[in-house]
Amino acid sequence: MAKACGKTILFGEHFVVYGIPAIAGSVSDQTTVSARKAKGTRIKVEAADKRHNPEFLEKMAAVLANKLGINEGVELEVSTELQIGSGMGSSAAFCVAATRALAQIVGKNLGNDDVCRIAYEGEKIAHGTPSGIDNTVATYGGLVWFKKNLEGGANQIERLKARKPLEVVIGTCPRKGTTKELVEAVRTRKEKNPEKFARIFEDAGKLVDEAREALLKGEEKKIGALLNQNHELLKEIGVSTRELDAMCSAALKAGALGAKLTGAGGGGSVIALCPGKQAEVAKAIEKLGWPTLKVRIGE
Repeated sequence: MAKACGKTILFGEHFVVYGIPAIAGSVSDQTTVSARKAKGTRIKVEAADKRHNPEFLEKMAAVLANKLGINEGVELEVSTELQIGSGMGSSAAFCVAATRALAQIVGKNLGNDDVCRIAYEGEKIAHGTPSGIDNTVATYGGLVWFKKNLEGGANQIERLKARKPLEVVIGTCPRKGTTKELVEAVRTRKEKNPEKFARIFEDAGKLVDEAREALLKGEEKKIGALLNQNHELLKEIGVSTRELDAMCSAALKAGALGAKLTGAGGGGSVIALCPGKQAEVAKAIEKLGWPTLKVRIGE
C-alpha cells in the first residue's frame, strides 16, 4: 500500500507550462493505492469512490506498469480524500501512489526522483503535456518552487521553507473541460494574441519571484496581495469563471488576505489565504453552495 498527497498551486498555473516558475504546496488530504499480482496480463483498478473512472485509471496504471517492466496481471485498489477534477492534483496523487504500490509488488526500491519521473508518464495520459508540477508536489510534499525545462531535460525543483505555514480555505465547484482542454485553449488564445500574452506572461514571472521572497519572509499581507494579482492574470487568459470569481470575492469580504483560482480553471477550486479566519471564510464560500476544506500549506 502506498500514499500520495494532493496539491494546490499558489502561484503560476498555466504559465508554468511555458517555462515560467510556479510555486505549489501539498495538502493533507491523500490518495491511497494498494496493489497485488493477478492472473493474466490485465491491469485492473477498483475504486472505492464512484467519482473515479476505473477505465481511465487503468490507462494510467498500464503506462506506469510498463515503465516499471511489469508485464503480468495486476489489481489495484484506490481510495482518495481529494476532490476529483477540482485542481487538487488527484490524477498525480494516483500516479505517484500507484507507482510506489506497483514498485513494491515487484521488489523495486525506488527513490523519489524515480517515482516522480515515472508518475509523470502517467500524468501525460490525463493531461497531454503536463508541466510536471503536480506529480512533483505529490511525490515530495511540502512547498515546492518548480520550473519546467522546455528543452526536455530535468526540471528545476527547489523545496521551500516558508517562515510559517499558510492557513487557507479551499472552495470547490464543478469544472467544465479537462485540464488538457483548458491548457490547449490558452495556447490557442496565446497564438491569436501574442503581444497581449507576452505582457501577461512577463507579469506572471515577476509575480512568482515576489511571491517566493514573501513566502520565505512570512509576509502574509504581501502573499495575499500577490494571490489577488495572480487571479487577475488568470482571468485575463480566460480560465476563470463566474463561480470562481464569486468565491474569491466572498472570501475577501469575509476577511481573507487574498484569493485566487488554483489549478486549470474552468471551475474547480479557489484558494483563500485567511490566517485566523478560516471558519469565517469557509462559511462565506459555503453560503454560495460550494464545499470547502480548511488546510495548512508549507508544513
